[in-house]
Amino acid sequence: MGVISKPIRCLSDTFSGHIFVAMKKNGAIKQKIYEIRRSKGISQEKMANLISVALNSYRKLERGKTNLVNEKLWDIANALNVSVKELVLEDDILTGTSLADMERKRYQAKINSLEEEIATLKQCVTLLNEKNESYIKNRGSAYQ
Repeated sequence: MGVISKPIRCLSDTFSGHIFVAMKKNGAIKQKIYEIRRSKGISQEKMANLISVALNSYRKLERGKTNLVNEKLWDIANALNVSVKELVLEDDILTGTSLADMERKRYQAKINSLEEEIATLKQCVTLLNEKNESYIKNRGSAYQ
C-alpha cells in the first residue's frame, strides 16, 4: 500500500497545526472505510443515511468514483464509531511505530539494496580486469 507524506491540517484534537504524517492514499482510505463498514455489518444504504448522502453518492464514494472531502470523512468516522486517524493514518503509525522508525527501515532497505549493487559491480570490475589482462597477454604474444 502506497504512502504519501505531506503537511496536512490536523484531523484531531490530539494533533495541532500543520504536521507531517504518513497518510494512506485516497483509495486506501476508501478501502479502510469499506472494510470497517463490512466488519460492523452496516449496509451501504444505512451508511448513506448516517452521513446524509444519497445511496448512489455513497456507493460512488466507496468505489472511488468521487473524491472524499474532509467533512464527509468526519461523518463517516462518526458513523463507524472510529477515529479519523484510524481511517487516514498508516497502520504502522496506529500500532506505535514512529515515523523515525519507518524512515530508518526505508533507508536501511535502500542501503541494503545499494550494498548488493556495489557487490555486483565489484564482481564486474574483477571480471573485466581479468579479461583485460588476458587480452593484453594475448595481444603481446601476437607481436612477438
